[in-house]
Amino acid sequence: MAEIVKLLGPPGTGKTTTLLEYVEKEMESVPIENIGYFSFTRKAANEARDRAIKKFNLDKKSFKWFSTLHSCGYHSINQEGRTVMGKPQFKSFGDKIGLKAKLVVDTETGMSDNIYLNHHNLARARGISLEEHYRKYVDTTMVDWKYLEHVSTAYEEFKQVNRYIDYTDMLYEAVNDNLLPALEVVFIDEAQDLTPLQWAMVEHFASTAKRLYLAGDDDQAIYRWLGADVERFIDYPGTKIVLPQSYRVKKK
Repeated sequence: MAEIVKLLGPPGTGKTTTLLEYVEKEMESVPIENIGYFSFTRKAANEARDRAIKKFNLDKKSFKWFSTLHSCGYHSINQEGRTVMGKPQFKSFGDKIGLKAKLVVDTETGMSDNIYLNHHNLARARGISLEEHYRKYVDTTMVDWKYLEHVSTAYEEFKQVNRYIDYTDMLYEAVNDNLLPALEVVFIDEAQDLTPLQWAMVEHFASTAKRLYLAGDDDQAIYRWLGADVERFIDYPGTKIVLPQSYRVKKK
């Protein structure tokens, strides 16, 4: 099991700067290719990677595992002969089953403008059956169970027949097929926003890495609607380090 460090602090307290200081310390004994730095959003992942490139004077290729968790999943699974679901694929699926929505999908969250497809993906992100998700989280006056079940089944069949994968598949396959990389040191930023499926990735790293750093703001939970399990971060065991001073707020 990994030695676990939890870094807590609100925005502006220097979490990224502090994490990169830990990265620098780890690089004294661990090759950079054996260090992973993962975040929930692409913005945070790119910021950490770009600051690391500048700080350590290395090229982009050195930071293969500085990415989002979705990207980590994508680069871990077998991609041969498969296509990631994009606008043309979602349009084709919508046309196939008669969905009137455009199925515009947010590549950051995997959510679309169709409530039925969203509930299908939320059930998978939470790691529970569609039926359990429907009972616990769905406004049944807004969403019909039979049609939700129909959309869910049709969507999975559509992907399987055409060899398509979506953002949830990247995580699901990497976790369940045990394909995630074996890294010596792993940093997880924005940990308060992780879904149960993403926490399964964290558990992999906790069991295989020497050290695991979890960073986040335990008072900031804007992705509960997306299935984020904030309590998991709060209750996760480890040595706690609190960053109390926000540099974005004047002392006065």
